[in-house]
Amino acid sequence: MNMNSTFKKSLTGLFLLAGIWQAQAQDGALDLSFDAKTGFQAMFGSGDVNTMVIQPDGKILAAGQFLTYNGSDRQGIARLYPDGSLDSTFKPGAGFLNGSSSGVVNALVVQPDGKIIAGGLFTQYDGQPYKCIVRLNSDGSPDKSFDPGKGFNDFRNSGSVMSLYLQPDGKILAGGNFITFNDSNRSAIARLEANGKLDASFQPGAGFINTGIIKGQVSAITMQTDGKILAGGQFLTYDGQSVKSIVRIQSDGRYDGSFNTGAGLDNGFSHARVGAILQQPDGKILIGGYFNKVNTTAMNGITRLNADGSIDGAFQPGKGFQALNAFNEEDAGEVLSIVLQPDGKILAGGAFIKADGKDYNNIARLSPNGTLDNSFVPGTGFLLAKAKVNKLALQANGKVLSGGSFETYNDTAKIAIARLFAYLPALVIIKLDPQPHYCAGTKLQVDFNIGTGSFNSGNTFTAQLSDANGSFANPTNIGSLSGTASGSITATIPTTVSLGKGYRIRVASSAPVQNGPDNGTDIQVTGIPIVKAIASATDVCAGQQVTLNGSGATTYTWDKQVEDGKAFTPKSTETYTVTGYTGDCSATAEIKVNVHAYPAVTIGVTKDTVCANEQVTLNGAGADSYNWDNEVKDGIAFFPGKTNTYTVIGTSNGCNDTAAVMITVHDTSATTYLTRTACDSFTLNDIVYKESGHYTQNLANAAGCDSIFVLDLTINKVSAEVRQEDRKLTAIETAANYQWINCDKGNEPIIGANQQQFAPNIDGNFAVVVTKNDCSDTSDCFSVRSAGITEHSRNGISIYPNPALHTVHIEAPAGALLSLKSMDGRTLWQQPASAPVQVSDLPAGMYLFYINNREGKLLHIEKINRLSY
Repeated sequence: MNMNSTFKKSLTGLFLLAGIWQAQAQDGALDLSFDAKTGFQAMFGSGDVNTMVIQPDGKILAAGQFLTYNGSDRQGIARLYPDGSLDSTFKPGAGFLNGSSSGVVNALVVQPDGKIIAGGLFTQYDGQPYKCIVRLNSDGSPDKSFDPGKGFNDFRNSGSVMSLYLQPDGKILAGGNFITFNDSNRSAIARLEANGKLDASFQPGAGFINTGIIKGQVSAITMQTDGKILAGGQFLTYDGQSVKSIVRIQSDGRYDGSFNTGAGLDNGFSHARVGAILQQPDGKILIGGYFNKVNTTAMNGITRLNADGSIDGAFQPGKGFQALNAFNEEDAGEVLSIVLQPDGKILAGGAFIKADGKDYNNIARLSPNGTLDNSFVPGTGFLLAKAKVNKLALQANGKVLSGGSFETYNDTAKIAIARLFAYLPALVIIKLDPQPHYCAGTKLQVDFNIGTGSFNSGNTFTAQLSDANGSFANPTNIGSLSGTASGSITATIPTTVSLGKGYRIRVASSAPVQNGPDNGTDIQVTGIPIVKAIASATDVCAGQQVTLNGSGATTYTWDKQVEDGKAFTPKSTETYTVTGYTGDCSATAEIKVNVHAYPAVTIGVTKDTVCANEQVTLNGAGADSYNWDNEVKDGIAFFPGKTNTYTVIGTSNGCNDTAAVMITVHDTSATTYLTRTACDSFTLNDIVYKESGHYTQNLANAAGCDSIFVLDLTINKVSAEVRQEDRKLTAIETAANYQWINCDKGNEPIIGANQQQFAPNIDGNFAVVVTKNDCSDTSDCFSVRSAGITEHSRNGISIYPNPALHTVHIEAPAGALLSLKSMDGRTLWQQPASAPVQVSDLPAGMYLFYINNREGKLLHIEKINRLSY
């Protein structure tokens, strides 16, 4: 074994060679030395880190919505050591609560004295009432000298702080989603004194409004060196001035019209919002958020403005940042955090899946001119169902802390916080794709970074492969790339190399001549398996099972959730791909399984009712072939002979369906005997009979066969004729059942009117229903007028009508008194005789009217019939 191999093997498993060179050079690589273990957890899964601050001593404050950090209770805020371990000297107690739920911390600032201001959506900190803002001592206890009173609220007695900025004079700018601070109107922005009281000298007027009277929200605040304030968020006006998502404010809160973004930020149907603002040393302003236009210019998620608010045309992010909307279509992504590296490169984190058209999950880096920096390689990036990076914090050692909502980074478990490398030494391989096992003859991508290196025009970068022991004494060149910048070399593992597990790859340059470190881990080169895909059947009916097996390799993995050798039920025709592995080398094969629907079989029949000795032809439809029972052949005429049911099996692509038809066979010269009773008339075979009798018909039956019908018929008739004599109506039909009806009330039956004669006591139109021998008929309606009114006039007394339905009128001497009594002599009521008497509430029947004069002498007695209709 040569010296290089001996040196390498002696460090196997040690951090020095296996990690440092790769970690130092691989921009975007996960820093495994930052060990957060189980990270931040919430009640039902991973927690959210919304904000982070690196203290001057290197400790890391992280806050958001979570309950624990690495198993220790920390509700909403924690402080970590630089290696990711928990700082137990920082004790937040019960932490942040919002009512009975977990509180949310959105913003942190650290004062020069080490005290910490936290803003968010909460009502308590460590059991003490604080609405949306609190100041902590450096040990995590609440600072009671900071008194925000009732804090921030909206119209629901809620509200939230989304951004904080500590001015050089110690005053605190707070932006968020609120309309008051300590009962003073402040729409989405306020400035507090160092003691937590409202700074009344900062007058934002009407503040931020989104639409109509709906309040805006401010999610990013920063101050320029001249004391002016840049505020961004989701709003359409500031103090009545039309501004869209970003504005510059004078130090006293007045609108600064010298900063003009024209049409502002837009995002189609949704309101645009700004989530991050960063002022560069040259005075230009980086803006990140959720938008697709800036002053009508297409810009997705990020832009750079000049000091006056105009777009910096030198900043060209291409397609910018994109995500998928609710319709699974590409939409603007959202940039929530921006940090500027010392070399001018821009790290952006947020909620997106693409940067300038390329796949980048929630973190990417741009060159100073805005173009995508391909040397920053996050791999699969930060992932979760709705992953996002809320905050980036750049450490002095060139590493970047990322906090947000995620569970993995580049396929490694990292819960809500991770640290990545941002600077690399020269010619370090930052990624091998795929890795670390290769089949002889296959291609791979060697991604490298020039780091601190500087290369001349005409330089060529070459990917080199060691021997099977890791020695580069005689390296094999496997790919090259001309240029002076970081890039990706397409390389091929030669088919001539020996199979083995100790290979390494490095990148070398020609101008100047320089060799980079190797990739840091051993590479295995194996042979390519010859993989085949086998199916138990390639044509199946819907609902049938199939078993797929791979051959030619050691292990197999199928797509579409298929397991090798395990039966499953395919839902539709699909092509399945199997990857077979021999060692760590693989090849693929495909097989198509056709899923056929069952045919919908129907039957065509020439006639389904026939005479004896008549032929029928049956035809199947809806399938490719047909098999009949009862010796029937499809499409060929036959004599059914007798009534029978015939079944056909239709087959298409091996899938069957059945259908059946009944053929009714009628004998010729059949005689049918019928005995019938009917009212008025009876119809048989379109012949109408109106008289009782014995009838014979000679005609064809339903099948067209000769047939005789013998009918014994009884016709029952009933007359509904009525004779009218003055007020009396008489039904002509005798010995029948009668029901007189009121035509004016929807033919309503009159209770008790069941006789042959009927004399109505009220005016109206009346008819009778006559029923006899189970036959009924209804007469015409007859009009009766001036019926039932009988006036009795004695002693100057007149009572009418009688019988009565609703009202009885009385004419009597002045002062006469009426007593209404039942037939058994009970007095029901008394009243003056001159007033109409309402009897509609009385039960039907007979009543007595007594009329007395004012001296009590009886003048008259009248019997009144109260009707029931």
